[in-house]
Amino acid sequence: MVDVRIHEKVVTDAKNAVSLVNFEEKLSLAEYVDSQELDKDIKNNLGTAVFNVITKLNDDESKLNSNIIALRNALNDWLGDLQSEIRVAGPEGSRQIYDYFEKIKSKNDILQGDHDVVKIDITELRSLLSVPLTELHGNSNQISSITSLVKSLVKNAKLCVSDVDSIKKIIESLDRYVQGFNALSPELKNYQNTEQKLDDLLEGKGVYAMYSLKNRYDILVRVLRTKSIIKLPDGAQFNSEMLRDNESMRKIKTFMKEYETENQLSMGGLTIENPKHNEWEYYQDSLARLRQKGFKRHLRPIEFYEILLEHFRTNGLGTREDVAKNMLSGKGEWLSVAFRKRGNILEVSWDPENIAWNGKEYVTKGDLRVDFACPDMGDKKSEKYYKISTFPSELVHALYGADAGELSKYDAGIYLPPEGKWWPVGCGYIYGYSYFDLIAGNYRRASRGVK
Repeated sequence: MVDVRIHEKVVTDAKNAVSLVNFEEKLSLAEYVDSQELDKDIKNNLGTAVFNVITKLNDDESKLNSNIIALRNALNDWLGDLQSEIRVAGPEGSRQIYDYFEKIKSKNDILQGDHDVVKIDITELRSLLSVPLTELHGNSNQISSITSLVKSLVKNAKLCVSDVDSIKKIIESLDRYVQGFNALSPELKNYQNTEQKLDDLLEGKGVYAMYSLKNRYDILVRVLRTKSIIKLPDGAQFNSEMLRDNESMRKIKTFMKEYETENQLSMGGLTIENPKHNEWEYYQDSLARLRQKGFKRHLRPIEFYEILLEHFRTNGLGTREDVAKNMLSGKGEWLSVAFRKRGNILEVSWDPENIAWNGKEYVTKGDLRVDFACPDMGDKKSEKYYKISTFPSELVHALYGADAGELSKYDAGIYLPPEGKWWPVGCGYIYGYSYFDLIAGNYRRASRGVK
């Protein structure tokens, strides 16, 4: 479905620019030439002709620059947004919208070419008119050049106005198509209720009341970090582009700031142990060690990978470079998460505490809290490794805060735990595994505290 709010804004910008040009369609110099007053003044009073040409030229140049340039700028921005609309329109709408995009782009290119010619004509005409009037009297070649250039300038200026009129018609046709397409779209109802669904998500109402605060936080993290469409528990869909107005962003950021403050999730507010404790330890021993040093827990996966991804995205200019480089040295480390596989469902528990190695396997005292459940990861076997691209995007975003496409560059994947058992998770580092692998099969790992 096309994002109607983006579409309406850019169409309004383009229409406003177009309407300014059409409002000034009768250019002063064109009226002067069309009425044949220019020819009469050249024969009868050359001084009057030159004065009128200069005066009307100044007036027309101001009109053309303020209107045509405004339209060109609006169209260039709008065409970029239109490409975004093509991506979210789906197969039913993208082909038609792309056709409109090509028509407008082509006509805009013609407009820019005609306008560039007009600007050249104006510069050349000013040069011809810059000589003293006494030098023009009796100089038939110079006067003929001025007359021809004035008429050529009028012709090209009229072409610009004609280009604008053609663009206006294409825009209006596209606008009608988009409105009609959206009226038939089954997603329109979801779109129209996006603002209400956002408020329900933030406040935990309706279906979202059953969603934990952490799950709602994770959804909003994905909304802020990705342009892909986010599917919500009630079937609604939205993305950051649909919620980019200031009020929606203010609501989201306020909610997230409050949650991060309460749960110490803000990366800027985290105190992270550096360097890590590079000795092999069972999960419960690692947790006990870091708490003895005043830390609260291990890094969660999304925190760990935010630091690593920033390191690679910025070519080593991230805000936590000392930590990032230490992460990539020595042993892989425990993360503050545990997995449990039950058939095609993968359950996730943040900050597990009551889990310990009993000499044979990891066991829990009671059950761990399920903070996130991936409903269908396909037919995957326990205690096997799978590439990240084979997992649902909801799970990938909850763990990494990034898209599978980006993570695939780092050979990211997940090693699943034994069937039906909770298992603490650490990152890989050697023996065929990368630091971007989440392994729910380690016995011992290094550790890093955070508070």
